[in-house]
Amino acid sequence: MVLLRILELTFIALWVMSFVTQIVIPLLRGTPFFPFFRTKRTLADELTQVREQLDQERLRGRIQATKLEADFLRWENVLADPEVKTQTEERGEK
Repeated sequence: MVLLRILELTFIALWVMSFVTQIVIPLLRGTPFFPFFRTKRTLADELTQVREQLDQERLRGRIQATKLEADFLRWENVLADPEVKTQTEERGEK
């Protein structure tokens, strides 16, 4: 009987502690309830944002490389064909 009473008091103490840390303290601070469960979600959201930024930077690099390649091919064609050079100069393009 003493063991059951100790277990009962332990469970009550754990319940009160979790109620205080997950509801009362966030209520007083003005933060969302159940911060224990939100930590994993916040980290997962941050990881997703970092991966999206990484993908964006890779795409920007590909775009810049493609633009440079297009400029190179344009100038290569201008140097190879003098007729194209005079036509572009007549239109006022560089």
